[in-house]
Amino acid sequence: VAEAYGSLEPQINAWPLDENMIDYTIDANGKKTSGNIIDTKGDFNPGGEESKVINVDTISVEAITALNENGGAANVATGYHAVEFLLWGQDQDYSNFMKDSITKGAMKAGERPLSDFTSDKYAQRRLSYLKAASSKLVTDLKKVASGWSPNISKDCSVNFEGCYRGAINHLLTGADAKKNITQNEALKQILSGMGVFIKSEIANERIAVAVLTPSEEDEPSCFSDNTHRDIVTTYQGFKNVLTGKYKDIQGKSFLDKVDAKTKKKITKLMASIEKRIDSINTVAMTKAHFDYQIRPDNPQARVIVALKNKMRKLGDMMLIVAKQNGVDLTSDDVTDPNETEI
Repeated sequence: VAEAYGSLEPQINAWPLDENMIDYTIDANGKKTSGNIIDTKGDFNPGGEESKVINVDTISVEAITALNENGGAANVATGYHAVEFLLWGQDQDYSNFMKDSITKGAMKAGERPLSDFTSDKYAQRRLSYLKAASSKLVTDLKKVASGWSPNISKDCSVNFEGCYRGAINHLLTGADAKKNITQNEALKQILSGMGVFIKSEIANERIAVAVLTPSEEDEPSCFSDNTHRDIVTTYQGFKNVLTGKYKDIQGKSFLDKVDAKTKKKITKLMASIEKRIDSINTVAMTKAHFDYQIRPDNPQARVIVALKNKMRKLGDMMLIVAKQNGVDLTSDDVTDPNETEI
C-alpha cells in the first residue's frame, strides 16, 4: 500500500530530529546556537549527504516539506516532534544528557519562553513555522484517515478517499486495479508490521535506546516529556489491531483463530506489559517524568527494561498468531533490519 500511494509517516512522525536545524538551542558550552531555518533568510542548506538548498524567505508548508529529511533522516522539519520542539523548546542538557541543567527537576519539561512568539526578533517567523507545521500535520493525518474510508475512490491519483481500504480488500477499479493486493499479502503486511512495530519500533527504538544508554536525548518526546503517553497510546494502537477492538466497536480479532493455549499466553503477556506501562505512566504524572525514570539509580529503570523485553517477546509471538491465521512469517519479517543494536 505504501509503495502504491506513498508513505506519509516520515512527514508525520519522523524521529529523532536535529532540533538545531529548526531553531536555536543552548549548546554544550552554554552558548545559543544559530544558523537554523527560523533565523535564516534566503537559501537554507540543511547539510548532510546530497542535501538540497531550499529558499526560506517565507516559512511555508512547501518549504518545510522540502526540507524534511533533506540531507539525512535526522533533518526533520515537519510532524509531531517538530511542532513539539516549537512549543516546548529544549529540555535536555547537551553537555551531559543526564545532567538536567536546562530545565531542572524531575517534573520539568522544556520551557520555551512566550517571548519567543511575541517580542523576540524572530517571533513572527516562529509563528509562521508553527502555523505551517501544524497545518501540514492536520492535512497529512486527514489524508491517512481518508485512505480507510468505506467510500472507495474511482481514481486514487485525484481522490485518495478509501484507497488504503480498497487496495487491501481488492476493491480498486480501473487504472488503480493493479494496485490491489491479495488477502494473504494484506494479512502478511499487517501482521509483520505489527511485529516490527511492537518489537523494533516501540520496544527497541523508543524505549531500549533511552533506558540502556541512558540518555534523555533518546526518549521520543524529549522536549515535552510526554514519552509516557507515547508509550501508552502506541501500545494501545497495537492492541486495537490485534484484538479488533476500537473503543466500543468490536470487530474480528486475530486472536479468534489462535488456539486456547496460545491465546492464554498472549493475554498473560499483554497483562504484564500493561501493568508496567501503567506504572511508568503513573510515576510520570505524579513523581518523575520518563527522563528521570531511565536513570540507573531509579528503580523504575528496571520496570522499563522489563517492559522492553516483554514487548519484544510479544513481537515474536506475532509469528504464531500469523501462522494460525494462515500466514507464514519469519523472524526477519517481525524485526527491523536497521534497528539499533543495544
